[in-house]
Amino acid sequence: MTVAELETDRPVAGSRSSARLAGLAIVIGLSTVASDAKARLHDPGTSGSEDVPGTLSVIPSSESADGQPVACGFQFSATGRDPDSGPGALVKVVGSYHLRRYAVGIVGYSLKLGIYDGLAWEHPVPPHDALVRAPLAATASSVSRLPAETPGFALFFGLLGEPPGSAGAAIVDDGMLVVGFRRTPGRQPVTVVVNLRVEATQTVDGRVVRTLSTTAIDEFSACTRGLLKVPGR
Repeated sequence: MTVAELETDRPVAGSRSSARLAGLAIVIGLSTVASDAKARLHDPGTSGSEDVPGTLSVIPSSESADGQPVACGFQFSATGRDPDSGPGALVKVVGSYHLRRYAVGIVGYSLKLGIYDGLAWEHPVPPHDALVRAPLAATASSVSRLPAETPGFALFFGLLGEPPGSAGAAIVDDGMLVVGFRRTPGRQPVTVVVNLRVEATQTVDGRVVRTLSTTAIDEFSACTRGLLKVPGR
């Protein structure tokens, strides 16, 4: 499976309920990352090691109805470290994030996420809980979890922790998302930074080379202007 093959953020047909997530450990983990994100994070450019954590790819993603945007976001893959899986253990997150209009005047977010050990594309695991935000943005609230149609993935829906316009602006300004998750209850939260300027990653002569572009951010910014527009104005 590749990022481009991810389905729309849809729950499994017939799902009738969703589990409320306390998510305290995830909130703490995201807050820790956010506190010094601006000081530590930068566009990754190139790296001399294949297992250095970082963003692998980001592509813009949107949905529309009757010619109007109803969801604006990204599909992404990125790697980080999972201390519970062993010293320096590499973990890959693959999924999609959207600001989504649920009703007139109500905009929340959706996150579809699957977890892989290392860089392989087999046997994804759905996280038990997860949150996402721009590094310095407010944490979302009222997060609900549903199984996804894609095996090994889970869906998370929530309300934003700040006005939708502010949430969208924070993503555009920071150019990053921080994804926090736990595989199972009781495990340490893992945080992975997604650099929205990384369009693609390839290995050239043993070096990891990342192609940087603002395309995904620019398209997200244009999409959210339509998403947040009040009908009739």
